[in-house]
Order: sequence, then structure tokens, then C-alpha cells
Amino acid sequence: MPDQLRISENTEETIESSPSIGEDAPSGKDCRFVVLIPSVRPAEASRLIERMDWPGAVIVGASGATPVDSFEIPEREALRVRIESVPIGYASARNALLDIARKAGYSHGIFVDDDIEFVSGGLSELLRTARRFPEAFVGGKVRRRVENQGALARNVLPGSFALAGTSPASLSANVLVLPLSVESTETRFSVLLDFTGGEDTELTRRAGRQGVALLQTEDIIAEEVYGSTRGSTHALVRRLICNHAVLGLIRDRRTENLVLASRAVNPSRVGGLLYHSAAIAATLSARFSPSLALSLAKAAGYGLAKLQLLPTRLNKRYETCSVEFLGGSR
Repeated sequence: MPDQLRISENTEETIESSPSIGEDAPSGKDCRFVVLIPSVRPAEASRLIERMDWPGAVIVGASGATPVDSFEIPEREALRVRIESVPIGYASARNALLDIARKAGYSHGIFVDDDIEFVSGGLSELLRTARRFPEAFVGGKVRRRVENQGALARNVLPGSFALAGTSPASLSANVLVLPLSVESTETRFSVLLDFTGGEDTELTRRAGRQGVALLQTEDIIAEEVYGSTRGSTHALVRRLICNHAVLGLIRDRRTENLVLASRAVNPSRVGGLLYHSAAIAATLSARFSPSLALSLAKAAGYGLAKLQLLPTRLNKRYETCSVEFLGGSR
């Protein structure tokens, strides 16, 4: 983790000299912020930009085969939007956006998922927190709304998540989804997690181990909406298995090795069968006992991690990829 992310020892100077929202003039810590939106859904990204109260620069990453010209950009004074093609994969898309932002002279990227709906003044509060602590990892407090309000959804997707004052080692699996966060453009996400997700939680663990402060906004600043498909029991079970497989790898290996000395290799048929069977068993058990479903998903995820297998989450197929560690120590 770059030294630029460590907590500032001169916070007051930063607060007093920080420019107002949207300005690109450097603050006391020479901070310049840009909104980064990785997206494969042009309509949602365009709607997010139209509703954002952000008079500044936005870079949208059209991931994979998503056409750049499929995004409709609203015309608004002071809003500067740039559409760039980025690789497919959760981590690779984020890394590409950070590289583009850094080369454009920005010190920090504000990552925003395209299904976010900001409350009034929410983005301003996130920016104020990031300006106050420019060397911390800052998350935005988000309320999650699920159209399918089943028992499992209530257990898996709480109203908000907490980062402040929490040890990185004890952060819950729910924090694997950080729809709003601010980090240095020098940050790198683990490409091993391209097809599983969890790259943001891996980053928080790595940051915490290196003494980086993990903070969040004081108030809920946005809402994330889970539709009936994404919030279904089966989809949530699959997410939980992926989450705990990632957590298992992080727990069993030094995090630095997970980022720098590992790669995903050929899909495993046996792993895919285990993943598929565990997802079905946990989904069926959720009808009778949500707590049992959660336990089964957790055990399945940790079991796959022990076998050095990672489930994929970018498509609807139930596959796992083997993880090959290229060196380093446990």
C-alpha cells in the first residue's frame, strides 16, 4: 500500500486549505478528486451521472465489450465526463480507471457503483470526509434496499456497514461490497479476484495490516437497490460462497502474496461441481433456516479456499478457477 494512504498527521492544515466541492485546485495535501464509474450498463451509468450533484470530472469505464458510444452523457455546466474502454473483470477495470486518473493528474478516485442513488448532499459529505483524511481509505455509508425482502436478504444485506473503529481482520463479509469508496490513484486491486469480486475487501485487509486508517462517512449518503434477481436467495447464496472463499484465501495466505504472487489458472470441473452443489443445498435450506443457509455458504467458501479454488461471479455459470501461488511464504 502506498505511503500516500497513511493517515495524515496534519489534518487541520488539510481542512483549512481544502477547496470546495468540485474544484480541482490543489489543497494543502495537493489532492485532486475525480469520480470513477466502472460499468457494463450504459443506461444505469448515464442515469447516475445525470442525478449526481458533482460539478467536476467523471471518468466512466466501459468494461469488456460494452460500446463506448452507448453511454448518453448529460450536458451540465462544469460537468466533464470522459468515457474509456477498460478490461473486463472487477479488479482490472478499477486498476485501469485509477491508471487513467493518475495520468490525468488526479490524486484520488471516488469509486461509485452504477446502481447507487445519492441522498441530497451525499456526494459532498463523502468528499469532505476524503479531504479531511486524504491518506485514509474512506467508505461511504450506504443503505441497501432489497425488492425481494426474504429472510436471507435481511441477514446478508443489513441497512448499512461500518468501517470506522473496526479491525480489518474482523470486518464482516458484507463489507466485500463497497459501492462507494475513495482511494489514492496509486492503489492497486488484486487481479486474482477479477471474476469473484471481493477485491475491495482484500484491499481493506491489506491497508489495515499496513497501518492505513479505515473510515466511513458519519451519515448514510446513498442507497443501493437490489432488484428481485440480484436480491434472490440463490444469488445471495452464491455471493456469500464467493465472499467466504476470498476471505479464506486472505486468512490462509499473506495478503501481499495474494496480490503479487498468485494467479487464476484453468477452471476446475470438480470445484465447479462442489460450488454448484453447495449453492443448491444452501438455497434449499434457506426456506427452513436462514442461519443454516448462511453456515453452509460460509463452510463451502472456506472449503473451496482450502482447495485453492475461487468461484467465478461474472457470469451465470457455476465454475471455479484454481489458484496458483508463484512464491512467497504463508
